[in-house]
Amino acid sequence: MNPRVKKAAILIVKVAILAGILEYARRQSQTTDEIALPAADSAAGAVLADRGALSGQAPHQEFVLQGVDGRTVRLTPGARLAVVEKRRDAPAGGAVYRARTADGTLVDIAATDLQGVDGASGAAPFTLLPSWRTLFANVDKAKIGLATLAFGPALFLMAVRLQLLLVATGVRVPFFTLLRLHYLGFFFNSFMPGGAGGDIIKAVYLLRHSAEKETAATMIFIDRVIGLVGLLLLGGAVVLFAEGRIEGVGFEIGAVSLAIGAGCIVFFSAWFRRLIRYDALISRLPRAAILKKVDGALLSLREHKKAVMSALCLTIALQLMEVVGLWWAGSALGIHRAKFTHYLAFVPIGYLANAIPISFGGVGLMEGAFLKLFRDAGVATATQGFMLGVIARIIVLTWSLLGAISALFPPPHPETLSAPASAAEATPGSET
Repeated sequence: MNPRVKKAAILIVKVAILAGILEYARRQSQTTDEIALPAADSAAGAVLADRGALSGQAPHQEFVLQGVDGRTVRLTPGARLAVVEKRRDAPAGGAVYRARTADGTLVDIAATDLQGVDGASGAAPFTLLPSWRTLFANVDKAKIGLATLAFGPALFLMAVRLQLLLVATGVRVPFFTLLRLHYLGFFFNSFMPGGAGGDIIKAVYLLRHSAEKETAATMIFIDRVIGLVGLLLLGGAVVLFAEGRIEGVGFEIGAVSLAIGAGCIVFFSAWFRRLIRYDALISRLPRAAILKKVDGALLSLREHKKAVMSALCLTIALQLMEVVGLWWAGSALGIHRAKFTHYLAFVPIGYLANAIPISFGGVGLMEGAFLKLFRDAGVATATQGFMLGVIARIIVLTWSLLGAISALFPPPHPETLSAPASAAEATPGSET
């Protein structure tokens, strides 16, 4: 296929995928505030149905409300009413939400009868489902600030992890230079189409500062792999071993994540490689020579188990920081039903979705994943789940602006390349 035609085809596919995700989010999310009636089999639904039974209808089949014009309104379980206005000057005192039914009848519902509204009791029969505009307007800015701060150390530790792997394989680059390159790549990952552009740019600059060019470039790829393995292990383990089943598709995705993560570990087993005749298989693949070099670099990490385990522990630590940050962000959006274990399970899965190279920088993938995971688990509305992904992306974009300094003033080309250090020199006390 002609390279230009191939690039155009990929661009069209990515645009179509992004458009599909945004349309799905638009259909699932809300542009206006809504009030949801309880399901017929819920506790609140039973109470309302029993009240409605006094008017003659069968319990658990429909609810009866009084319209502002005095008419009786019969509604089915789970029905949603569009909020027209919020009145604070109600005759009975307190705030009242005026909503419109499907047939256009207006009803007034006290704020104290709405879950998700301050002052409402836990047994409130109705639920306020805020639109994305309301969520942004009422977001807790202090908690968003805490969430943003939680991401700072996590992004710094990513640079520490890469430096750890480089030193373990004998590549010596000054840490401050590596830190600038790290944020440079992070900046381009956030603002360039595609999710790998920043890694390529980081690799180009890193090669200028290292005599071990192939090893340095491969370590960037391995750094990304270790990050993904950490995500798989964290998300999979939490979903499978959390106390109580996590509803929705989280369990299935977590099981697959844990299986793939375990497979990445088995990859280093010499016995397993002989069993599947790995060397013969890789020789038949396109660009086998390049794949063998990458494979060789990966296998060389078996001689640096201490460095790999340290990098994996760093990965889990920084991911926990990001999970805490999004936990605060979720609380700022009013996601109060989600437990911390939900975030431990769903945030890594959302990040994994974001890493799939089928959209521009992963835009829409993480947001769509959070929408479905949190909604299907019954701990947030679709709008809240999607907006949590949006806030996570905004936080990352904010921190990536630090890389703009390196983009404007990139690290200078060193006059002389440092000689490669020996493994013993690079990692005191290592197993080599």
